[in-house]
Amino acid sequence: MESIKNLKELEKELKAEKKRFDKLCKQLRRCTSAFQYETLNEEAEDVRQDIIQLQLIIQDLRRKKEEELLVDVEV
Repeated sequence: MESIKNLKELEKELKAEKKRFDKLCKQLRRCTSAFQYETLNEEAEDVRQDIIQLQLIIQDLRRKKEEELLVDVEV
């Protein structure tokens, strides 16, 4: 049950990070200076990396959950 709670929390965090990334992308399109663009681009890249990490963690948790269910069924 604990992993389910963690999974739901991670999915909410992932959704929030995706929204943040979308906002940064919109701001990037409206940049007026090279410095502003570089700063926002670096931040967007950091958020993108966070999204990728969260996706991998969520995949791993789902896979473990499925394995646990299969083990329970076999027993």
